[in-house]
Amino acid sequence: MRKIITILLVLSNLGLGAFLILTFVKDRDPISHPFDVNFNMTKKSLLKNGYKTIPEDVPLLGKRIGDTFIYYQFDEEYDIETEPVKVISDGDTVIENWSTEKVSNYRLTNIRWRHCEIRINNPDSTQIEEFIRKYNGYIISDWNMENPRFFVRNKNNNLIYDCSLQKDQEFIDVLAISLFFPKIQAERQIQ
Repeated sequence: MRKIITILLVLSNLGLGAFLILTFVKDRDPISHPFDVNFNMTKKSLLKNGYKTIPEDVPLLGKRIGDTFIYYQFDEEYDIETEPVKVISDGDTVIENWSTEKVSNYRLTNIRWRHCEIRINNPDSTQIEEFIRKYNGYIISDWNMENPRFFVRNKNNNLIYDCSLQKDQEFIDVLAISLFFPKIQAERQIQ
């Protein structure tokens, strides 16, 4: 009887542990849905899911999934150490009022922005509107094919996405969908 009680206690503790892990561990996997995003993602979770560094003037990780290209921009932080420089001229030592800078401890921090480009053959307004409805969105601004920038609200998460029709690097028509992460946007308004 003692063995049975011990086994039941061990199993119940394992079950409780599994429940707690599933309840409190945040899902950090990226979402490929054009009008949805996981705000718990990290650099590590993106790399684990096949995202690669994109050579650009800002830190980006991106991935192509079929006809869709998704990338994320990160905030970056680093330390700068300055050292005064001595300039020797005509045998006399002159100390100038300038220094050299050394960057150290470079790191990516929060995700700042998500951008998604979906290739669309010969886009027209009906095709774009049907695509947006298919993903539970609706256009909340005026737009037309001559002025192809507009805003979309997702019915499920109530987020607003900045959208436009443009050409990608290969001059193929794409629907571009951008979203600044709200916590970063809030921090930006404080500054």
